[in-house]
Formats: sequence, C-alpha cells, structure tokens
Amino acid sequence: MTAAIFEELIKKARWSELVQWSTEPALHTRFHFGKYRGKRYADIAASDPEYLQWIVDKSELEDGIKYSARHWLAEVGR
Repeated sequence: MTAAIFEELIKKARWSELVQWSTEPALHTRFHFGKYRGKRYADIAASDPEYLQWIVDKSELEDGIKYSARHWLAEVGR
C-alpha cells in the first residue's frame, strides 16, 4: 500500500517537493481538540481567524497545529 501511494506521489510532485514535505510538520484539516473539535481549519479561519492567530502567537500547542493554523489563515486571506 505504501508503495502504491508513493508511486502516485511521484507522478504529481518533484523529488525536491517530496523532500520538502517530509521536513514540514503535518498539515491538519480538522481540529481534534477544544471548542472546534471536528470542525475544518478552513471554516474556522473564515469565521474566527482570531482563534487561529491566538494558536500561532500565544498557544503552547504542537508545531503541526501551529503550522496548520498559519497555513489556513494564509489560505483564507488570499
């Protein structure tokens, strides 16, 4: 199964992109904690961007969550 996934990835991305992705924290699409548990980051970025900004600036949450908050704030801000 892993090989099949890898084969599809290399059809869609360069080797340098795959290496870059492997060094980045995981990108979450849904909250798995707190008042927004089960909600999509993109929806919260649109409805309550201050919460995501708090996660980035002041929380002690893990890097993947901060990375995701930063990513979805930027996506919605486009």
